[in-house]
Amino acid sequence: MLTKKIQFLFLLGILFPFSILAQETEKEINAPIESVRIFLRGGEIIRTSKTTLSQGKHKLIFTGLSSNINASSIQISTDGGEVNILSTTSKINFLKEDKKTNPRILVLKDSLEIIDDAYQALGNQLAAFQQEKKVLESNYVLSGKEKPVDFEQLKNTATYFRVRFLAINTEITAITKKKTKLQTQKSKIQHQLTELNAGRRPTSEVYLVVDCKRSSTTEFRLRYVVQNAGWSPIYDLTVQDLSEPMKIKYRALAFNNTGTDWENVDVTLSTADPYQTATLPVLNPWHIRQNAPQRILYEQGILNSTQNNVYIQKDKRKAEAYAYEKNQNTQLQEGANIRFEEIEISELSNDFEITDRHSIPSDSKPYSIAIYEKDLKANYKHYSVPKMDKDAFLIGQVTGWEDLDLIPGPMNIYYDKSFIGVAQLDTRNLNDTLNLSLGRDPKVLVKRIKMKELTKKQFLQNKKKMTVAYKMTVKNNRDQPISLELLDQIPLSNVKEIDIDVKNISGAEYFDNTGKLTWDLELKPGESKTVEFSFSITYPKNMEIKIDKNRKMVVPRYF
Repeated sequence: MLTKKIQFLFLLGILFPFSILAQETEKEINAPIESVRIFLRGGEIIRTSKTTLSQGKHKLIFTGLSSNINASSIQISTDGGEVNILSTTSKINFLKEDKKTNPRILVLKDSLEIIDDAYQALGNQLAAFQQEKKVLESNYVLSGKEKPVDFEQLKNTATYFRVRFLAINTEITAITKKKTKLQTQKSKIQHQLTELNAGRRPTSEVYLVVDCKRSSTTEFRLRYVVQNAGWSPIYDLTVQDLSEPMKIKYRALAFNNTGTDWENVDVTLSTADPYQTATLPVLNPWHIRQNAPQRILYEQGILNSTQNNVYIQKDKRKAEAYAYEKNQNTQLQEGANIRFEEIEISELSNDFEITDRHSIPSDSKPYSIAIYEKDLKANYKHYSVPKMDKDAFLIGQVTGWEDLDLIPGPMNIYYDKSFIGVAQLDTRNLNDTLNLSLGRDPKVLVKRIKMKELTKKQFLQNKKKMTVAYKMTVKNNRDQPISLELLDQIPLSNVKEIDIDVKNISGAEYFDNTGKLTWDLELKPGESKTVEFSFSITYPKNMEIKIDKNRKMVVPRYF
């Protein structure tokens, strides 16, 4: 019997080390974010961490990750040591929340707890006074059926009830006011917490099973794609002087609502598709289709407003990605000032590596990231339609913009240290020149008057003839020469009984299909120029015509 025990202990001593080696150890890893590649919609997160592992199998748990991870995008690589990756999985841990480090959130949460306690105390006081009031009301019965009423006692009783009811009602009113104030304070704090994105959020965890051939230190690199992040372009176009080129500043407004703050990380902005696959691309036929004409509005801060002709094509490989994306949209913070629109960009994607590190909290707010700043060659000219507006507008004609890898987006325009307005950059056109309105120029004066001495009516045999003449004067009060495009028009007739005859146009270019008159004027500093044009209208004697256009306005009436 003793011999069998010795044999068993000897066998256990031999197998025990092997059982330890075969046992799978578990280790949590809190890998910091090294870099973020922000797509127009979505982001790619790279986390790295070095850890020392002994020989054998290990279960590594990467903790504190965003709950918006797309599980199919997870990639893990190693550097150093003989480590084989056996399996990877991911799960959402609803019991472990992302720890917020913002001290302001902690203060606000403490304030909420204090307000809740005070609100509860006031509620208890209110309930006590209401109960006392019920007791008094139930005992407020005076009867003289069984014995005569003692008027002195009645007087004292009535006085007591009156004083006590008044005191109770006063206390109830005061408590109700205090509760209302506390509720208002609580609502403000809750809104502020929502603004700071302090909601309770679960975190994701990635489980990694590895087999380490020998003890060594290994660097693990975790890469995955998340939703609820992205960036959009915005441009600042500055004109200091008409003799200098324009300066364009290309910026990105990036947001993060992944549930995890990005603190001091390397940032790359990309126009690529985060759901690219390893499948070989298939070259489909390339059809040229008609593009929507670009309509330039020469108004302050308005450019290229026609953007409705958007072409969208989705293939099967993106179906899952779009479905996942749609589901993630419901997790965007309520009230966040974020909207999405579909735009057309080049098939060739671009990556912009940002030099400086950035921190982008997970609060759904846009954070500005500078991409680059460059000079653009530009020609400047003035544009005026005095029939419609008495001011002259400055137009910047920009060349070379198509080489800057720009995508559609808003453009803030500044001229001579003044904010002009916001234009919409539309890169779908194929023109070499981009026209921008830089607003009104008060140093260029334009005046249009009707020449009364040349405006007259004549009565012919069965017809009337009206002759109309206008004079326009332009003066350049700038200290440098300018080019001005001056526009007006001759009326057109759609009635065969009405004839239009053009008289004098002072050398203007006349478009008879539209009636438009165009003068291209060059003005030296301080120079003035005058142009005139006239026309006549012949129409039947019994017909009345109207040549002047009127505006409709709303005015107050006092009778």
